[in-house]
Amino acid sequence: MSSEANSAKPKGFCVSASSITGTLSTTGFAISKAMKTFNKLIIPSILLLIFLIPSLYQDQLTLEIQDDYFQQILKVSRCIFGSCLWLSAGWLVIRVLNLIVWPAIIERRIGRQVPTLLKDLVAVLIIISAVAGILSSVFEKSLSGLIAASGVAGLVIGFAVKEVISDFFSGIVLNISPPYQIGDWIKLENDEWDGPSGPTWDSSVAG
Repeated sequence: MSSEANSAKPKGFCVSASSITGTLSTTGFAISKAMKTFNKLIIPSILLLIFLIPSLYQDQLTLEIQDDYFQQILKVSRCIFGSCLWLSAGWLVIRVLNLIVWPAIIERRIGRQVPTLLKDLVAVLIIISAVAGILSSVFEKSLSGLIAASGVAGLVIGFAVKEVISDFFSGIVLNISPPYQIGDWIKLENDEWDGPSGPTWDSSVAG
């Protein structure tokens, strides 16, 4: 009887040790992943702070320093720091979306991977917003004329590349409601079988 009890103890100890090892491994992987995410966010965050601090005091320096030479320097520096501030803010927002919002929030909620097309489209909209902010707040340009001009140019370009635009929206539909998934097999026109490796802007890439 005592020999059975003694033989049971090492088994229980091994189970506990394996569970602890698994927990530590999972925790270490989570910490490593969090550190990688933090490292990718730290550079745009530091740049944002570097360009934000001078922008907060430039108006005060403009009022205190009346020398024309320094006024010109402050004006140029205001344009440089303001532009870099908007661009670094846009970069940080894109990094937060790609590293935190898309994988940790959206994909967990919908239960599948967010299409790359949607990520790229949101990133382009953020960059456009940053450029619009630079023109409006830094260079103090009216956006109404720019929007009107871009609308006319968009019509001309859209008519010239209408087939590309058609493929683009087909790619959006393909990403939102794909008729097949990665891992499926598709019969091609030459009677060969191949599997999709992922969608692009206007097509699906075979793997």
